[in-house]
Amino acid sequence: YRFPVADFAEIKNYYGTVVENKVSLVKLVPQIRFRSGEICQVQLDSRPDSDSRFFRLLKANLVDSNDLIFDEWILKTTQRLDYESKINYQFNVSFSKCDKSQFSQFPQSHNATVHISVLDMNEHAPEFEKSSVVVKLEEGTVSDHIVQLKAIDGDLGPIFGKVYKYAILPESLEDATLPNSSVKIMFDISSNGVLRNLHPLDLRNGRDYILRIVAYDGGHRQSKPATVTIVVTPVCHVMWSNLPETLKMAAAPIAKHVLPRDAQLRTCNESCPSGVSPTYKVSMELRTRNLGNSCNREIKNLKEEMVLCRRENTEHVFDLLPVERDAHVFGKWLRAQPVTAFVDRDVDSEEIFVFNGISTALWVPEDMFDENKLSSIFTISTWLRHEMHPEQDKHVKEHIICSADDHEKNRHHYALFLRNCHLILLLRRDFSNGDLNIFKPAEWRWKLPQVCDNQWHHYAVVVNFPDVKLFIDGELFAGPKNASEVIDDWPLHATNNIKTRLTVGACWQGSENRTKHLLRGSLAGLTIWTNQTDAQTQASFVQACLFECHEQLIPPSLDALRFGTQMDTNDEHTFIAFFSQRVRDLENVVKQVSYSNNAKVATLKKRRISLNTYLECGNEVRKLNSTLLNLLVTKWQRGRLLLNGTNHLVRKQHELEQGIRIFPDLTIESSETTEVNSELESCAVSISPPLNGDHEYLTFAHANLDTFDLKVQKHDNSALVIDGVSSLFNYREVLRQLQYVNTKPSFYLSRVFKLSCAQVDSKPSAQFVQTVTFSHLKNNKLLSLHSLRNPSLYLSGVGEEQHNAAAQPERLVDARESHRKPYVATLIAVLCVGLLLCLVFVGTAHVRTHYSPNNSAMFGNATITAVTTVTRKNRSTHGASPDPEMAW
Repeated sequence: YRFPVADFAEIKNYYGTVVENKVSLVKLVPQIRFRSGEICQVQLDSRPDSDSRFFRLLKANLVDSNDLIFDEWILKTTQRLDYESKINYQFNVSFSKCDKSQFSQFPQSHNATVHISVLDMNEHAPEFEKSSVVVKLEEGTVSDHIVQLKAIDGDLGPIFGKVYKYAILPESLEDATLPNSSVKIMFDISSNGVLRNLHPLDLRNGRDYILRIVAYDGGHRQSKPATVTIVVTPVCHVMWSNLPETLKMAAAPIAKHVLPRDAQLRTCNESCPSGVSPTYKVSMELRTRNLGNSCNREIKNLKEEMVLCRRENTEHVFDLLPVERDAHVFGKWLRAQPVTAFVDRDVDSEEIFVFNGISTALWVPEDMFDENKLSSIFTISTWLRHEMHPEQDKHVKEHIICSADDHEKNRHHYALFLRNCHLILLLRRDFSNGDLNIFKPAEWRWKLPQVCDNQWHHYAVVVNFPDVKLFIDGELFAGPKNASEVIDDWPLHATNNIKTRLTVGACWQGSENRTKHLLRGSLAGLTIWTNQTDAQTQASFVQACLFECHEQLIPPSLDALRFGTQMDTNDEHTFIAFFSQRVRDLENVVKQVSYSNNAKVATLKKRRISLNTYLECGNEVRKLNSTLLNLLVTKWQRGRLLLNGTNHLVRKQHELEQGIRIFPDLTIESSETTEVNSELESCAVSISPPLNGDHEYLTFAHANLDTFDLKVQKHDNSALVIDGVSSLFNYREVLRQLQYVNTKPSFYLSRVFKLSCAQVDSKPSAQFVQTVTFSHLKNNKLLSLHSLRNPSLYLSGVGEEQHNAAAQPERLVDARESHRKPYVATLIAVLCVGLLLCLVFVGTAHVRTHYSPNNSAMFGNATITAVTTVTRKNRSTHGASPDPEMAW
């Protein structure tokens, strides 16, 4: 065997591999092998930072079959090499020949480069980033991507360092199989770790699914299992939660929030396609159609409406529908129909006249309305509910009001009637109104969908002949040209001994002596308003006053709108819409919408408030949810708020310095509701005389106002106001902790604290008064007793500038009267002040003679506090003292 030998200068690179984590020989290609004696020296790169420091050379002698001797240099690692730390090593090796050229002093040499690669071993098993994962999946859903698991292998090699497979352990698949089902496999996982379910999950099984997942690397080394818990959740519906079945609101001018505080909007992660910014919209609309009205119709008498609108001149207004108690004034009902046949009693505070189209109609007595007063300027207005009757001939007339000949003839002078979903005004001129040979407008026709929609609408026809305007629900009719037309006709010819009869719900046929063209529908508030000079006033009244809604949705202030939130409302304040890209901002602002009803006679029935939620994605608008809220309006009961407490408290002076509770056993009760359901919106404490800020102040002992959602709205030397909607209990607990601190109590004689609270939607309560009186002289019976009986005298004697605010009103009147006699008043004042100062000095000296100067607690033991409770209705004050010498 002959070893292959390479030429000395031919080889430029040597390549080798070594297994990681072993000290072993390196297999080089080609081998470093030369004939014996040809190479004298082989040397590795000796630089300190060279990769050659991890290797060394070993020399071996080989003999081939021809007995030729060869020299071979073998490369070996000096330490364990780690694939994850470094994969490739490179260094230089130099060779020196043994023979010398005759032209060279040094032996010939050659350099080559050695390339060593470390081979990776499967040292590590894959590891999951999360060993336990909990996900939620909506029932009935088949998802291709429930969750994606990810495992990482500690090896970095292309084979052992890569996770090639994920698998669900068979035992967990068996646990996830539904009992008594043909479906054996519910879940699957891809090679990328994406978990999916193959069949929809059913919440009725009442269980969660727990799967154990493992991962494998290229060496088929298995990881420790990761646990995936799949929680099956109910189907998510976009909705408002925590809404009551019925919202109860008092018919009060004070606005109250429509939605409760804990109302929440659930959007179920509804969003727009990628790249399109979502905009959420919530609209709230107050609906009152089921009341038999549009906006408000609780006052059907137009005269009352005019008074409310400050238009007291109602002599030209005539109501053509009677109230039941005055029905006898209108004469006999046609065909002896009783009043109850007309009046619908299902609507509170209303009288709706229902006409059956067969027998019900009424005529208006002449003493109720003189038709001769009807000039060229007048207004006919009414509430009307009418529906289409498909079986009825389209030419049939249904009269709302009709003035026709009372006998012999059937001429209609003026009328307002319905025909084929048209509203028609007939106005025939009399022969005395101009040339008999000239055609003039006589009939105005409007095609209106409102006439046949079976909903209540208000119609007002304002006539200023020949101009006629129609208002529907307070809005001027401005439909297309083909929706209205005007018909001309001859004037009526003169007749003798023929009068007219005004009929409601039909038209009188004089020649037949019966009614025809009967109305099948409901009327309310039928009125004629005659005015010969001002048609514009009548039109503006219909628009501005008659349709000023008493029921309104009150939007939040603009300050409450977060950045990016927009609001839109209608003129009647029955519709509000909000727009925002953030659901929580939208939710908060919607909950600030309030309902107000300032009607004097409110319709106490259910309303409906529609709450609609939309998602806008560019030009596409999707309706996510529609909710109808029942709003029940009740009478506003102004409940009485009762404030009570112990009317006699005794405290010592040192307690004043530490602080005394002003209302330690205060009770707050409402006469209308229980303590749990009742809420207050504020409480005010007034102080008289005002506190001296240098050594007097109010504080709260242990109460944290933020805990009860309360805040101090005002706090100065004369008043303290606590604000915020909270329960009676919360206010009571906070007020019981209110303390009065006086670090120099000997300077003052009395303090009066007046407490009043206000319920939500109600007036403030009667005042609860605490009078704190300080007695400093234990043995001066006359002064102490007199001061307790007459606190006003005691207040006026010390610090007149500080305490004159606590003087009784009667004394203030006397002081004003004393200015009429300035000299007498001045003399009396000087004498009183001088006498009182003498009493104070004498009393002080008397006290000092009875107590040792070493007794540092002299004033502490002698000073007492009498706290007296009175109400506004009873101003008498009762003092008390534990000292026998102070007894009455």
